[in-house]
Amino acid sequence: VFQFRVRMGGRAALGKEMASKKAAQESAAAAWYHDFQRRSGPNEARPSGNPARASTSNPTSAKLQSDGVLVLVDLDNLPDSPLHLRDYMEGAGDRHVISEVLAYATMSFDPSVKPLPEFVTLRRAVSVDNDAADMLMTFEAGEIFAEASSRGKYTGVMVLSKDKFAARLVEILHSRGVRAALITTYMDLKESLAKLSEASKRHT
Repeated sequence: VFQFRVRMGGRAALGKEMASKKAAQESAAAAWYHDFQRRSGPNEARPSGNPARASTSNPTSAKLQSDGVLVLVDLDNLPDSPLHLRDYMEGAGDRHVISEVLAYATMSFDPSVKPLPEFVTLRRAVSVDNDAADMLMTFEAGEIFAEASSRGKYTGVMVLSKDKFAARLVEILHSRGVRAALITTYMDLKESLAKLSEASKRHT
């Protein structure tokens, strides 16, 4: 039996006892997220990861929209996602629906090997553990929406990952009334962005 306590951003949360390590980690992440949403206000600071633009960026004509879809990328298992996003944004021009792209990776990720497009913000977990980046993504998603909910900046969330943490994150976002989609293959990218955009238009 496994059980984890998460401490981040000055908050702590204890997950449930679970039969597997990964399930226990997911439970702890969910507990922390729900506690944050319940207790924090819109001006709360995000927990400390290691934010940075890629040290070597890949120039592009693609520009982010002032409001639209927030894209969260797991670089560990879908490393080419930023390039596919760039192609979509350049192809769609001003009609694309992306307002922010946060790419998550462990300390083992080297942005100089495969430079990220300029519009991507790299978030690095201070660890080389395979689950560290996904946990940071889950924790920050709660804080991002606490900050942005009053401003209406985001019309939905797209999570590009094959990890179970990402699937759990999307479930949590749905439970909070957030329009969210989980993408596990590059070929689903454009269609899912279009669906998020249409869903947003129907609710405005």
